[in-house]
Amino acid sequence: MRYTSIALIVGTALCRDVLASTPIAPVCTYKVQAIVAHQDDDLFFMQTDLQRHLERGACAEVVYLTNGKLASDTWDYSARRDIGALTAWSSMAGAPAPESIKWSQDRPDVIGYKPVRYTHPDGRLTHIHLGIDDAWEGSGWGSHTPLSRAYSDTSYAAPAYPAGPAAPGAAESNVERYRVKGPRNLVHALAQLIFKYQPDILYLQDPSITTAVEKLCWLCGENNDHPDRAVGAKLALRGMSYLYMSHATQFYVGDPGAARAANLTSAESDMKTRVAAWYGKYDSKYQCSSASASAPPSCSWPPEAEGKWLKAQYILARGAEPLSRQIAPIGAAGSKGGAIVAYVGSVDNKLHVRSTVARRLAPVEGRFAGVPAVAVGRDARLAVFARTAQNDLVHVATNSDGGWLPTVTWRDSVIVSSPQAIANSDGRLAVVARAVDKSVLYRAEAGVGGAWGSWLPTGLKGAGDPAVVKDATGALAVAVRDGMFHGPLRIRSQVLPGQAAFSDVEFPETWSLVDPIMLNGADGGVIVVTKEMLGVHNPMDPTGPVGDFKIYRQSSPVALSASPKWTQVGLGIKENWINVTATMAQDKVIVAGNCGAGKAFAYVNPYEQSFPNLCVWKDGVITDLGPVDGVAKFVSDDGADPMLVVRSERDASVLASKFKDGAWSAFSAL
Repeated sequence: MRYTSIALIVGTALCRDVLASTPIAPVCTYKVQAIVAHQDDDLFFMQTDLQRHLERGACAEVVYLTNGKLASDTWDYSARRDIGALTAWSSMAGAPAPESIKWSQDRPDVIGYKPVRYTHPDGRLTHIHLGIDDAWEGSGWGSHTPLSRAYSDTSYAAPAYPAGPAAPGAAESNVERYRVKGPRNLVHALAQLIFKYQPDILYLQDPSITTAVEKLCWLCGENNDHPDRAVGAKLALRGMSYLYMSHATQFYVGDPGAARAANLTSAESDMKTRVAAWYGKYDSKYQCSSASASAPPSCSWPPEAEGKWLKAQYILARGAEPLSRQIAPIGAAGSKGGAIVAYVGSVDNKLHVRSTVARRLAPVEGRFAGVPAVAVGRDARLAVFARTAQNDLVHVATNSDGGWLPTVTWRDSVIVSSPQAIANSDGRLAVVARAVDKSVLYRAEAGVGGAWGSWLPTGLKGAGDPAVVKDATGALAVAVRDGMFHGPLRIRSQVLPGQAAFSDVEFPETWSLVDPIMLNGADGGVIVVTKEMLGVHNPMDPTGPVGDFKIYRQSSPVALSASPKWTQVGLGIKENWINVTATMAQDKVIVAGNCGAGKAFAYVNPYEQSFPNLCVWKDGVITDLGPVDGVAKFVSDDGADPMLVVRSERDASVLASKFKDGAWSAFSAL
């Protein structure tokens, strides 16, 4: 067993209560995997959302990268942290006496490495410990750890002790060494762990930290965190780039959450505190005690950090696509009342709705993720839809007088994509979104302004965010990409306008690098925008192939269910744009997206590329509008001029650029 000699010091009774025989085969509604740096990171930064998944019947696996042991700590301390994590998760699984739950242990093979795996007796929970050394190279913050050193120096091999300390006289017998590059490395190991588990949802820590390791400091606010958290997330993202899998990914804020406002409900905070206390009982850095085996321990938490983390939980306000991780997206739609913009706050995670007229909503409390959707129904009724951090869907709308109605939360499906909203041909509002089983679902009002029906299947399955549009007959058409990073597009449309029954649409075989965009031409026909690879893709060759945007247009505006013919044309944009948006002006397509300063197309390691600028293609001309903080969307402001809106992360403003008199204007406040 792990830490055999130390376990005897900790006590045979303790080990007997924690470790047991082989578990039973689990029954999972879906699977969630978290990859974190330390044995308590999942508990302090992700617990509330992980708990919700367990309550829904999901299975969960946590991969702990380090042994959580500083140079001044004993091996006993590291072993007890492991036991604390097991006990906390037994509590999350509903055990009345968590310390009595016996987990089994084995050593799975991961490309030659032998991490330690603990499995809960019901088989639904697993913990994997890589055991990478966690000691600072220097005196503490501002210096490297073995993990961060391996990330910055690819010749360095970080030592790991998954089976505990080496026996006397055999200093290297238990040591495994992880490099970041080479034929056998940490990136490949993480890719193998993800591939073997096949998660439907992957939780990672914050990979967006850009502060140099030498300048990181404890609780110094935004863009500061423990280096192992950011590095662990970046390495997991590299590993994901080797996999052709369609899981949703969510990123969690670490230390900076202590400087933000409490955003958990009292019930969530109480649960998080009780669970953390079972861990804290085994971590000597906290002062915890309990009256009995079934009573949760009582802990005195440091008020500057842990005490605040237990009342808050923040995610990166990014899209479901990991490629969108650098920027905070917005959703927008036009109406006769002016431009309507909805977005998730980068710092507060609240849902914000703004407009160029008076119908402005105070921020909707809660923890939101992804890109909101906005739709305008009959009588200019406005509806906004947004996914929560716990994969519910929230709906907020105005009545016919323009007043805001109470917020409604739908908890009857696990939604992993950003939603898309539209009005049916009869005026009933509808929304589509992708669920955890990859199926694209449809939901609509029973009557205009009336109650909403249940989620219904469209028959589509895929990855990323779906798209929806009406065809020339008024029937809704839904599209999704069948692949996480690239893949063919699948389209289904209503058999008859307004009906919930959908049928397949014949569409040319494509291999798109972006989520589908669907528009309408002046004749009502459907237009589909894709970004396609040209040539054979070799993931090890960053110089090629290049891709281009293609426009598919119906040859005649017939019902999509009637086997339409399509024409196609390439735009000549052989650059790598992400977060693409498009609109129509004078029956011509305009495309915009976040682009790199060098404009080079490269598919290898897309997670580490930078796309700081906003580029627009119009009438064969590409205009670089310069650096922006966010993802842009086209909207209408009750006029014929196309307008791009983008949310600034620096000051939470919403900026707009209009195409007027043959040129795009500088961004100014909306």
